[in-house]
Amino acid sequence: MNEKYGKYRTCLYSPAAFVLYLLANYESGAIDQYYIICQGRSPLALSGGILVSRDETLLQVKRAEEEAEQIIKEAQENQRAVVVAARKQAIRATQEADERLRAEFESTLSKERAKIAPQREAILSKGKDEALRTRAQAKDRTQKVKDHLKDSFARTLDATSRTNG
Repeated sequence: MNEKYGKYRTCLYSPAAFVLYLLANYESGAIDQYYIICQGRSPLALSGGILVSRDETLLQVKRAEEEAEQIIKEAQENQRAVVVAARKQAIRATQEADERLRAEFESTLSKERAKIAPQREAILSKGKDEALRTRAQAKDRTQKVKDHLKDSFARTLDATSRTNG
């Protein structure tokens, strides 16, 4: 091991962990050295590199894991939000389609009613005329029935009074 670097004898064991460390510390300004020692070998010149102790490495790995968990949690929440939004959009689209269908149905129905309106009026007029004729015939027949009943009743009374009297 190179004693020149003192407590910084261990390093990040994977490039990914090192990159996560760099990303985590770049904005805070903690990166000010440009070499890293890898398991006692000569320093490796890396752009933005830093000498790292074992404890710091473990800390950075832990932070990276926590950030990854947070990113996963946020992604799951975003996924849920997208699913909810998609469901709402599907419901909205279904309702709009239903409304369009109802409007189209009502429009078609009113057009067809307008087409058959003259026939309907003719049939209703014919029915009214027939009803008036039937009523007139009924009045005539009512009078005939009344006269017939009076005559029948009178005959029955005459017949009864002749036999009794």
